[in-house]
Amino acid sequence: MTKSKTTRFLTVSLIFVSVFCIVIFCAQTAWMNVIGSDAIRNLGVIYMSGMSEQIATHFGTTINLRLSQVGALVDSVPPERITGGSAMRVSLAHNARSRGFEYLAFCTKDGVFEMIYGPEVELDAPEMFLHSLKSGQEKVGAGR
Repeated sequence: MTKSKTTRFLTVSLIFVSVFCIVIFCAQTAWMNVIGSDAIRNLGVIYMSGMSEQIATHFGTTINLRLSQVGALVDSVPPERITGGSAMRVSLAHNARSRGFEYLAFCTKDGVFEMIYGPEVELDAPEMFLHSLKSGQEKVGAGR
């Protein structure tokens, strides 16, 4: 009988230990899934914010480069040619082409574009563009 009790005790103990291990491993797996998905989410946020910062910096640098090219374009026309009409337009068109611009236009006080180089352009928000130009700011606008 003692051998039977010992065998039964060991069998029941083995079953309880096995069930306990299965429960512990299942709980640990569920916890690691939660922790892992949080870690992946945090890494994604860190990566995307870093990429966003780099893209914004690159965009700002690109816009500043284009604005400085516009300034150089304006400075490339000698003052004696400013009243010259067609000679000034030819010079501006040539300089715009050589700097990689696709469009170049004069903007009148009432917001009408006099195209010098490229097809006609229509701004998406002409009022805001004119307001910033009238206040003396450099402005980049989107258009079609």
